[in-house]
Amino acid sequence: MGIAAQKAKADYNTTVYAVAKTAIALFDGFIQCWYVKYKYNTARPETVINKYIDINWRPYLQTPAFPEYTCGHSTISSAAAE
Repeated sequence: MGIAAQKAKADYNTTVYAVAKTAIALFDGFIQCWYVKYKYNTARPETVINKYIDINWRPYLQTPAFPEYTCGHSTISSAAAE
């Protein structure tokens, strides 16, 4: 935020306002994202593979212990960018 404020030649009050609005957007984005994650409760591919194809299959990377949809990173990145 500091670099953007410098490039825009924003004064202190404008910068504080922008930071506050961005923080609010991030908080609202996280609330919406996690609400939707548990509303739809979409299974991750690992769960489906273990249940229907191969119980012993494991991914190379650890899978988070929460539903797949929606993507938190995309949600808050979009909120901050907007």
